[in-house]
Parts: sequence; C-alpha cells; structure tokens
Amino acid sequence: MDRKRQLSYVYVVFIWTFVIIYAEDYTIEAEDMSIGSAPVITRVTASGNKSVLLKQGEEIHFEICMMATTDIRLSSVIYSNDGPSDKVRVQIDDMNLAVIETVTLMEGGRGWSLFRSPLGPFADYKITQGKHLLKVILLQSDPYGVEIDAVNINMDTIQPKSLRSCDVFCFNDVRFFDDVRLSTNSSLATAFQKSYKTTCAEVDNVNVPVIHESAKKFVVTASSPRYTTFVNNRDADWSGCKTNGPYFQFFGVDLSKGRTFKDRTTSLSISIHQGLGFKRDDFGIIGDYDINFSLPGQAAGSMDSEIGSLTVFKNLRFNGTMTVTFEYFNRYDQWIGGQSKSFTNYLDALVFQTPKFSFREGTGNLIKIKFYTNETNTDTFQIEELSMKRSRQKEDTSTTIYTDANTIIETVDVDLWWRMNETMTISLTHTGETFHDADYFRVVRRVLWMPESWSQVFVMYQDGNIRLLTLTPHGLDWIPFGSSFIVGQTDPSQQRPFASIVHVDIDPISLHLVIFYKDGGVVEMDIVTTERETKLQITDSTFTRDLNKFPFFTFRSMYVTDGNSDVDHISVDNNYQTKGIMEPWDTLQGTNFVFHRKCISKHNTLSPDISLKIL
Repeated sequence: MDRKRQLSYVYVVFIWTFVIIYAEDYTIEAEDMSIGSAPVITRVTASGNKSVLLKQGEEIHFEICMMATTDIRLSSVIYSNDGPSDKVRVQIDDMNLAVIETVTLMEGGRGWSLFRSPLGPFADYKITQGKHLLKVILLQSDPYGVEIDAVNINMDTIQPKSLRSCDVFCFNDVRFFDDVRLSTNSSLATAFQKSYKTTCAEVDNVNVPVIHESAKKFVVTASSPRYTTFVNNRDADWSGCKTNGPYFQFFGVDLSKGRTFKDRTTSLSISIHQGLGFKRDDFGIIGDYDINFSLPGQAAGSMDSEIGSLTVFKNLRFNGTMTVTFEYFNRYDQWIGGQSKSFTNYLDALVFQTPKFSFREGTGNLIKIKFYTNETNTDTFQIEELSMKRSRQKEDTSTTIYTDANTIIETVDVDLWWRMNETMTISLTHTGETFHDADYFRVVRRVLWMPESWSQVFVMYQDGNIRLLTLTPHGLDWIPFGSSFIVGQTDPSQQRPFASIVHVDIDPISLHLVIFYKDGGVVEMDIVTTERETKLQITDSTFTRDLNKFPFFTFRSMYVTDGNSDVDHISVDNNYQTKGIMEPWDTLQGTNFVFHRKCISKHNTLSPDISLKIL
C-alpha cells in the first residue's frame, strides 16, 4: 500500500505492541518500493505478510510526492535479522533521516520472524513541495543481510491523496493580510456551515450564510488565487454528475407479460390486453405502458418540472404494423393526447414531446403509452430503450444597454429562468431609460494591456446571486468565474437560497448601483476594478427582515476534493481561524472572511478567491 491510516504492528523487545498511526503518519511497505533484484520473502509476522531481503550495498527506494512544503521525520524502520549487528541508512534525496544499527540476535534462524524497530526520536527535516526519493540502504551486514518490512514516516502536513501522486499541489503558506484597520469595537459576523458533499463539479454544494446584527457597509473582493500556476483550466466537468442524465431510462421492455419496472423515482407498469376486442380503425389495443414519475422543481432549486421533455423510444421491432399513441397527465389534472405514430416491422427512433410547464413539481406525473395492431404475434414486439430527457433550451439572449470606451453593460434573458415569473427592470440613471424582463445583467470592462479586449467583471442575477471576477491577466484571453455570493437577505432553510430583485438603478459612468429587493430591502454598491482585483463596495444597505435570523450575505461554491474545487478553505480575521471548507465546523465568527484555495485545482484553476470584509 502507498499509505495507511490504521494500526501498525511493531515488535520491540520481543513484545508485540500497537502503535497508533496518526493522520499525518504514513506507512510504506518494503514490497511496494522499487526493489530491483532483492527477493520478497513471505513472513506471516510481517505487515502484509511480506518483507524484502537486502544484502550489503543493496538499496530499495520509493518516490513520494509532497503536496506542500513540510517537516518530515522517520518514525520507525521495521526490520528483522538473525546474526551480528548491521547498519541501515534511511535517507530522502541526499538527507540522512537516520542511520540505525540492528540488534545482535543469534536465534538459529528464528530471528527472521521477529520484526522490530529502533527507538527514536529521529531528527526533523524540511522538504519542499514536489517529488522526492526515499531510500533504504544496507551499509554494512553479515552475509545473510537484513529483511525490511516497512518504513513509517511522520509529516506535519496531511497528504490529501496517495504519497505517490503529484496531481495535487497544496500550499500551506497561503495568507491574507487585511488592508483596512478594523475598529476594536466592531461587532462580529457569524458564518454558518451549510455545505454538503458531492461528486459533481458543476453543483454549488458549498453554502455559507453570514449574519450580522447591523450589516450596513461591507466590501466583497475578487482577487487572483494565492497559489502559483500557469494553467487556465475552465471547461465544465460533468463526469461525476447525475443531474445531466435522463429523467428515467429502461432497457429491453416488451409486451410479453404484465410487469413493473423501477428506475429511481419512476415506475413503468406494463398491461397486456387479451384479444383484440377494443377496436379503433380496425386495430385492437394489445397493451399499454403506464409511467409514474417525479421531478424536482423550485423547492430544490431545479427547473426540471418546468422544462419541456422528450420521451424517446429506440429500436422498436414488431413483425407487422403497429400504432403507438402518447398522452400525459398535466399539472392542471388534464389528460393531453393527440400524438401517435405507426410503423411496420422496425423503427429506429420514436420521439414524443411535451411543452414547458406540462408537469408538476414532485410526484403525481403520469404518462400513458398505448399500442395498437391487428396482428396476434405480440411476443415479437420489443423496445431496446425507453427514456425521458430534457428538451433543448434556447440560448440566452443579450441586449447591450450601455457602452462607452471603458464599459459595456448588457441585460440577458434566459429561456427558462428558475425563479418562474420573476424578472427585474434595469434603469440607467444618466438617461432615465428602463429595460424590462431581465433575468441577469453583466458589466464588461476594457482590459488596458490588450488592445480591443474586454473582460467580464460583474454579473448579477435576479435571485440576488453575484459573480465577481478580476480583469483578465496579461497574456490570457479570458479566465472563468468560480465561486459566487448572494447580497441580500436569504432564507437559510432553502435548499437553493435566493434574494429576489425587482429593480436596479445603474449609473454606468461611476458604476454605482442601487438594488431594490422584493422583500423591501435596498442596497447601494459600487463596482471598482483595478489591475489586480475587483471590489464590490456596499456603501449603504437597508434590510427589512431580522438580521439575526436572515443572512445578509451567502457564499456559494463547489468542492469535490482538494484539487477539484472552486474553494477549499475559509480563513477568518487574518488567518486567526482557518478551516477546510468542508470540515464539520458549525460557526465561525469574525469581521473578515476569505474563501480561498490552498490546492491548485483542475476545475476553474484561475477563478478568484472571494473575501468579505465588514466595515
């Protein structure tokens, strides 16, 4: 094994004892090292029942990868011998971790089954992030050599993955320094842990609402990641996601007998009609499929119950001519039909469509599919696959409402916005023009070091969600958004929090915004861009609901693992408290919160760190 976080067995003075391997202790089995021609010996008393026999001058080695600079020390070298004392050196790169002398033991061969380790402590050494070579060298020995069972090393930094793996690099020296002197009598804000685990890198599973008793003025800053990288990964990654698949999917269904299939929240019940007594245009009904399924909706922050759907049949076979009809039970308790298709012998694909707003959120969605024929060989009918998928949505439609030499402002209409029947109006204060039915708007700024180049720096959605981005760094075409946040009071019990906006006043010259919320709240803010960061300065705010219950700020992001996240740590008040973003902390208090990454991420690699500062 590359790494073990479990009990390790060490023989000391002929007594077996248990040594607890802590979270930062790692065991490297000798047989897992590069051993060259050294033989692997079977020993029932060795960990893993194996050891490696070294003769004088021989060595074994193991390449380890450090995710961050750390102190390392040797915990133990588990060995056995039978004969005079030997000398064994353990080193990493060119540094000696220890030179140990084995115990003289004359047991007539029985000593090979007695594994032990020299007593420490051993010295500490600092090694840098990256690859290093751990070696075990037998410097001096009798002709029979020494058997090495395992090497235990101790590190101050917990490795997020295998010791062999260098696919994740983490920096322990990431620090943030406040550039605003905080008043000693500032009241503390409280951040709450409301996140959950996911395998999908396209889901906002990180949810940290923040409450404060007054929350009048604060600053949110987007800045480049503090880790060092020249990679700009920005593509979506749906590999660990289930939400993008079909609503239901069945394979190899037929009409040979009545039965029921199950698929997650869906049941497919097959009914067979004996005889052809039910006539319709000289065709008799031979059977039907009743499909009962559920769909997530607004309560889960989803649009699945609102999106149109496609019910798809693939590779239909039947010896003869058959007609297939389709009807569904809509959200108004009406059966809607009228869709049918006939085929003879074979049809590669059959699709029935339902429009937007056909189904309801939750359970109670029904589809009935009937099959008609004048043939009697119903056992020849077969469908390779039956599934329901989302209809394709239209692309977002944007409208430029302001442009000058440095700034572009656009409103955007989404084909199916998740806050149904809610949009916002946008007014430009310098002209009095008003634009209706915006689902979100965005601010684009000129990038000074690239001619005729522009960079999105700010996006605000009707649900209060904001994306903030630095100007595109020199030498890059664009960098991705990553984490987001909501300014405005949200209900922390909601699975997908929101703060609905009804109207926004924008001064496009100064980029001063006044936000009017559905609950009566009003927030004034300024967008300030510099070469290194983008600030959202909230200069005044009036909230209508209890500030001790309803957050004024909610941080939203994604975390799957270290190295696959848009955020992996939260630091409070100049690193006074630093926690992993998915650690089971309940609350953190402070006036300065930074949501950042220590580990270089393969997802949205250059998306910004986000900080919240209470003024």
